[in-house]
Amino acid sequence: MFQAGGPSDVTLVRDQDIVFTRVASNEGNSYDAAYGRFTCPVPGIYAFSLQHCVDRGRYSHVAIVKDGSRLIAGVAFGETWYPCSTVQAYVRLQAGEQVWARATWDSYLHEDAERTNVFSGVLIQE
Repeated sequence: MFQAGGPSDVTLVRDQDIVFTRVASNEGNSYDAAYGRFTCPVPGIYAFSLQHCVDRGRYSHVAIVKDGSRLIAGVAFGETWYPCSTVQAYVRLQAGEQVWARATWDSYLHEDAERTNVFSGVLIQE
């Protein structure tokens, strides 16, 4: 299990990996905060969640990827306020496979006291 927050108020370009450096939990130390990647330690079924927040008048286009292939993607647009959106993916992993977050288009991630960008994952079945 891991949960990491950040980045805050950052512009991303298409296909840029998103690195979440504020680690709240990292049981088993399988999440690498320097690169923003989770490396599967135990084969099984995992659940991943990515909350992304955006500023007014801006977009965030994000995805959860496994070894570079998109598992799921989402888009948020701040039409009148600062919304957050969440995407979730459930995937069977083998030991050594990696999962991380990536921008799928030019994007902006906003964060403040009431909105947090968060990437998390948990083993749900071995």
